[in-house]
Amino acid sequence: MPGLKAELSKAFVSKWFALPCCIATAIAIVAAIGGYLDDAKGAYALDYISTKWFDYTISSCFKYNILADFTQPASDIFFILLPLLCSIPFSWTLADELSSGFASNSILKSNPTMYLKNKYLAALVAGGCIAAIPIIVNCILCACLLPARTPDVTSSIYFAVFDDNLFSYFFYNCPIAFDALFLVLNVVFCACWSAFVMSFSFVVRRPALLVGLPYCALFLLKAIEDAIPSDFISFELSPFLFLRGCALSHSQSGMYILLTLLVLCLVPLATMHYVSRRGFHE
Repeated sequence: MPGLKAELSKAFVSKWFALPCCIATAIAIVAAIGGYLDDAKGAYALDYISTKWFDYTISSCFKYNILADFTQPASDIFFILLPLLCSIPFSWTLADELSSGFASNSILKSNPTMYLKNKYLAALVAGGCIAAIPIIVNCILCACLLPARTPDVTSSIYFAVFDDNLFSYFFYNCPIAFDALFLVLNVVFCACWSAFVMSFSFVVRRPALLVGLPYCALFLLKAIEDAIPSDFISFELSPFLFLRGCALSHSQSGMYILLTLLVLCLVPLATMHYVSRRGFHE
């Protein structure tokens, strides 16, 4: 598929991929180093307090990697910026090509549906990579700096991963599987979000607004979540929170996350269907 190869080349051989990837990776590295330093401050306790009273498993790379960490400001910043960073590499390119007329020339060589399909696939891959690369770097760095102790469920208060958390069983039995599952969740969400943002290119032609407006909507969703009394909601609504393995205010809902991903997928599919039936109009 030469069209797809061309789009992937535009996505990855670009400063707009390198810049957000470097920013996300730098934040992930800072989070890993911060976790290591925090662990080192408390390490003396393991030398002076009997493990009968002190659970040594709280000193573990699985506690401090960015997927489960709740102590580092860098981890908070990473997940707040992640939806924005994953849409920067490629989500805006369709709007730019529509405005410049380049899209019309591209369609002459293929057809509207194939053109959009290649665009969306490239957006999916680029957005997913922006999530995958820094998270993998962070997990590897944490594994190099900290012991890989399997967390003990009796010390769940130190991990903020409780019974009703998504994939909590794996955290206390096979933490590598827990990390893998949340890595996949982050990659899938960012891939879908990147394609979702691109779908609004037919309405919003300015790249900065196209990327920024949906991202601002996430803050509105977070504000709505904060305004709802805890008696009426028992799970995280915002991706700023449900992409993380730890429970910061509520637990995650698997059904809600699936519904969110479904909506993010349906919007690009509906756009492609509309264009295939009605034709491509700039």
